[in-house]
Amino acid sequence: MKSDVDPTGQRRNRRKTTKRFAKRLAAAKSKVLTRFEAIQYTTKSETPIQNKEGVVFKYDITPEQLDQLRKDIERTLNQELLESTDLTMPPDWWYKVDLEQPYREGTIEETNRFNRLVEVAIALGILAKFRMPPQKVPVEVALSSRAYIAGKAAQYTQSFSNVAGLSSTTSTQVFRVISSGIKAGLPRGEIKTQIRERFNVSESAAKRIAETEINRAYNDAKMDSVTENADRTGLQAGVIHISALLPTTRTGHADRHGNAYTVSDQTAWWNENSNRINCHCSVESVLIDENGLIVDE
Repeated sequence: MKSDVDPTGQRRNRRKTTKRFAKRLAAAKSKVLTRFEAIQYTTKSETPIQNKEGVVFKYDITPEQLDQLRKDIERTLNQELLESTDLTMPPDWWYKVDLEQPYREGTIEETNRFNRLVEVAIALGILAKFRMPPQKVPVEVALSSRAYIAGKAAQYTQSFSNVAGLSSTTSTQVFRVISSGIKAGLPRGEIKTQIRERFNVSESAAKRIAETEINRAYNDAKMDSVTENADRTGLQAGVIHISALLPTTRTGHADRHGNAYTVSDQTAWWNENSNRINCHCSVESVLIDENGLIVDE
């Protein structure tokens, strides 16, 4: 449900995706811990210096086996997060469902809104191409269009790249924790604690990805619909920025609230710096007359 603090209304979708990320990372963590626990070790006592513990762990692992461990960790993360071991997005990748829903919702909502704007244009005598009255766009036409299919595919591709980056970063840093711990002769329990802490960091990163990408899919669908429906109807249209009125809303986001922009301007702003990251703002279409002024509904 939409609200002043969540104008996208995507809270439920974001929470669902965050939980799915957490479940997959937990599965990867369990497998990595099991793999690490299989490494044999011995202990020996050393003369303690000041308060340092005098017992060190010597792990029975060759350089070749250590490299194989690195590959196993990388494969485990890719299998859980990407469902792929060769960095090729599978046709039924799990994340597609999570992205398709907000993209579909945004398309339907904006198409329905644009059709209301078409009624306004007709009532005000605003003509479209060839000086003809504009025609409404059936929702089923919008959902079966090439633009809709291409828009979804773009969301999938970008998200797969982002999740692949998360998988790579996690596997690299988890392996670094293990290899450094083995070299330092740390107790196995201490290394396992560090592995869990590293996965906790990745879970936070996954939450940020979900928060960002679910909203992006929804808003991109709305802006794609504005562009596509303007072309179909022959009307000129832009978007009004709707800020999430949260205490944590960034000043640059709040300052845009209620202002109208072209789709290209809005897209360019969202793509600047970190404007997309954890952004809960949204947009909705607005008609523009031949003088560039907003048509009041």
